[in-house]
Amino acid sequence: MNRKHGLLYSALALLYVLHNDWWLWNDGRLLLGLPVGLVVHVAYMVVTAVVMVLLVRHAWPSHLEVDDPPSSPWQKGRGSR
Repeated sequence: MNRKHGLLYSALALLYVLHNDWWLWNDGRLLLGLPVGLVVHVAYMVVTAVVMVLLVRHAWPSHLEVDDPPSSPWQKGRGSR
């Protein structure tokens, strides 16, 4: 594992810990017309999506991307008859 993988996995662990919203659970303030906890959760989901994209692009195991040749002639041309 290289340093980039370690940083991405650490970011994933940090996001897991931050998902538990203890500090804004009973906060009734509004931000952008929405409860502040909901706005923070939306921002959290955007950051999580970016981290997941980075994980797929940079930490996906390359041995899983090996294309196997079709085992029968029926599998070769699926969908085009």
